Amino acid sequence: MGMKLNLLIVGGGSSLGLGLAKQMVVEGHNLCLITGKKNVDLVPSKNVKVISNKLENSDDVREVCVDILKEFDSFDVIFYNIGGGLGMSDTMISFNDLNKVLWFNFGVIQEFNRLMIPKIKPSGKIICIGSIATRQLIGSLGYTIAKTALETYVRFLGKELISKKISIMALSIGAYWEKGNAMDRLKRKKPAFYNDFIEKRLPRKKMATTEEIIPFISHFCMIDTSILSGSIIPMDGAENISL
Repeated sequence: MGMKLNLLIVGGGSSLGLGLAKQMVVEGHNLCLITGKKNVDLVPSKNVKVISNKLENSDDVREVCVDILKEFDSFDVIFYNIGGGLGMSDTMISFNDLNKVLWFNFGVIQEFNRLMIPKIKPSGKIICIGSIATRQLIGSLGYTIAKTALETYVRFLGKELISKKISIMALSIGAYWEKGNAMDRLKRKKPAFYNDFIEKRLPRKKMATTEEIIPFISHFCMIDTSILSGSIIPMDGAENISL
């Protein structure tokens, strides 16, 4: 194995965050996982620090950063697997509720970066999870606005960070299945609609899985990604093109 990396994974208790954590632990890297869950499905390891915090406001982020820096002086990679519509699907969403969705999808990331970018090593990288919803306009209004803000932020910050030898990118993820996620719930509750979605919306005629996506994220963690700084990278199996 080559150089050991220090990784900070915000949203490391499930989905892509947990999948990446499991992969990187196997490879012997040092991890710090931030999660709102009290228990994480990860084999205990001296290379892994888990901090449980729901990150509901800026004070929570500052508190977590203080805890992180007690054990980590710097990071090679920060990976953000955080976001969602919070069940707020009303197009006439109130401004207060919109702020909650904005915080969960964008504000948390902005606050962490503000505090942690000085701790990223030269040639380090920040990887965010965006969404195909920003182009398809199929998600809820609040979620789409929040992910659009995130992707705009990534494009803006990419130019500024490149002079510091730090890259930032967003992976614009399409539909994928994992136990307990939105596609899994759709499959269980509305199987006919789920199958129709695959047939009409997914050119590959198959649903992506977490296991299919993780190797790409892991690869980005290991290579020089400076050429990708400020980029929004589609990972949707041509789902966007199909519309």
